[in-house]
Amino acid sequence: MRLDEPGPRTVARIEAGARPGQLAPVGGAIATATRPKLLAPDRFVLAGALNFEMPHELDDQFHIAIVFSGAGTLYVRDVSLLETEVVFRYFEGYEQASAQVYDDFSEGERALVVQAPDGWRGWLHAMGGRVPWRFWARPLTVWGMLVIGTFLAMFCMVSLLYPQWEQRERLAFPLQTFVLDLTAGDGAGRLAIIRSTPFWIGLGACILHLSLQQVNTQFPQVPALRFTLSVPDLLPLGPLRTELQSGKGLTIDIRPAFVAVAFLMSLEMSLSLVVFFFIGLAFRIIGALTPLRTFRPGLGRYGAGQFPFDSLLTTGALLFMACACVFAARRHLKNVLRLAVLGAGVPDDAGAAARYRRSGLGLGAAALLLFGFAVTAELNPVFVLIYMGILLVLGLSAARIRAETGLPHLAILPMHPQHYLIAAGGALVFGYREVVFNAQAAFLYLGGLLMLAPVLAESMAAATRTGVPMVKMNRCLVIAFVTALVLGGVAYLTWAYTVGAANLHPALASSYEPFRNDVYNFIKMDDRIDQHFRAQTGGPDRITSENADLIAPMLWPVFLITGISFAITALLAVARVIWLGFPLHPLGFALAFTPAVYALWPSIVAGHLVKRLGLRFGGLEHSRRVLRPFFVGLFLGDLLSLAAWRIVEALAPAAG
Repeated sequence: MRLDEPGPRTVARIEAGARPGQLAPVGGAIATATRPKLLAPDRFVLAGALNFEMPHELDDQFHIAIVFSGAGTLYVRDVSLLETEVVFRYFEGYEQASAQVYDDFSEGERALVVQAPDGWRGWLHAMGGRVPWRFWARPLTVWGMLVIGTFLAMFCMVSLLYPQWEQRERLAFPLQTFVLDLTAGDGAGRLAIIRSTPFWIGLGACILHLSLQQVNTQFPQVPALRFTLSVPDLLPLGPLRTELQSGKGLTIDIRPAFVAVAFLMSLEMSLSLVVFFFIGLAFRIIGALTPLRTFRPGLGRYGAGQFPFDSLLTTGALLFMACACVFAARRHLKNVLRLAVLGAGVPDDAGAAARYRRSGLGLGAAALLLFGFAVTAELNPVFVLIYMGILLVLGLSAARIRAETGLPHLAILPMHPQHYLIAAGGALVFGYREVVFNAQAAFLYLGGLLMLAPVLAESMAAATRTGVPMVKMNRCLVIAFVTALVLGGVAYLTWAYTVGAANLHPALASSYEPFRNDVYNFIKMDDRIDQHFRAQTGGPDRITSENADLIAPMLWPVFLITGISFAITALLAVARVIWLGFPLHPLGFALAFTPAVYALWPSIVAGHLVKRLGLRFGGLEHSRRVLRPFFVGLFLGDLLSLAAWRIVEALAPAAG
């Protein structure tokens, strides 16, 4: 509903009911307000929460009346009725009844339960029969195009750049060291690692250490050693302690697997990560004690849009790393283009994960899938392609970071890219649906889909270094993706309609987050509109094309901070080129403000010190023969302990 020039007592009301003479208000009256709601650009829209419980005695008639009283012109369009019972049951779950009990229920009672078949049909029903698939067919198809298109684009991008990383730049891929050491033979057809005493010492020590920690949580009388310390708790009361306790905090938490990964990094890389972490920490502390803390780049209190600008600084650095990655591979990509278009030239793609021509066609197919998603979701296709292109570039940066550091952490990508949408004007520039999509697609970057790019690069490195044909690896990746997509989707929806999404483990019940992001985005945009109309008390109360630019100006400080981060990373890269032996890597700055480094820096310090001291006093041979197998054992012991105790936790309630 849209009201033009409403009066001070204008009221719109929706009434509904099963009989014309017995209509009841739906959610109460919706009174006009001087503050427009952000539902669409250029419109003054009445908005409110409209909830109405359908009567159980409803047959085939339902009546709705829109009542308008007061001054103004009312426009109503696109009125539709949506059955939301399946959405409600998605969050609350269905109770299950046998066929005999189900037959005795009334129509109203049957709406609350699902009939469970007997025999083998009951097993099939438990695997997906509770899900109303006809309601999910269209959204699964639409969002499936986005997910498949994103995966296909990442696979093709990594396939095209991996030969450059492996053959020309010879990146470390630290995580693959564990694969190589665990699978290396001794010449007699046996695994060499099992004959290493340091390996078994590391494996046993790690399993014992982590198992005692797990048992200690349930039985405190069992002693356990924990390498965890909160630094702010050691400081006296004051602004420094308050600052360190806020935000991400500052905790020393050493985990065996992370120490092992840090040991296998180059000393230059681990040193850069630690140095830039402390530089970033100093920036945070100094800024918190100066007027810099009060600076707001126009985003108000919106998440990381405030000091110390974690997301903005990380985004700028990662964008440079992606640009540098493409620039370094410019000759390779030029030859790839010649081979893909002309069918001749260098390089040979016989050993690649995918033929270069097929990778090019795959990128085109991915663009078509994303375009199809935009059209079917009624989004601006240009916006979707540009937005997804930027996210894919950030995913490529994450793959490059994993190839050089091996950091086993999901929180590498910047959170909340909607900062930039709001800074560019939000819904008044892009549109209501585009802002909604930005929040609904949070699964792409919040530890989700885009972090498959590093996994793809690691898989290709593992195949190359263990002698597995790339074609077979390619097939395994595709089969694994399809299997996870189908089985994971069926399992998730089945669990949701069985016990309710609201009752699932927080790691699974993440479906609330997009809704929260939606609401938060609109609140911030409404705040900016509110500020404009409070400052322009004599102006019209409608959002028009004339005052839209005043309501949502470009927030240049947001882009300025991102540009500064881009420039600093570029200067560090140039310093490495013109200054032989420059000790700091630009990736250290790119990761300095990420949750990954905040969580892993103590383990990186420990791994760096052990490696440096081992090389200093034991030499290279001692490091390879003793320290390296020891840390391989630590890494494997951490993974085995984690998996074993997760299984125990899952089975413990059933056993009890």
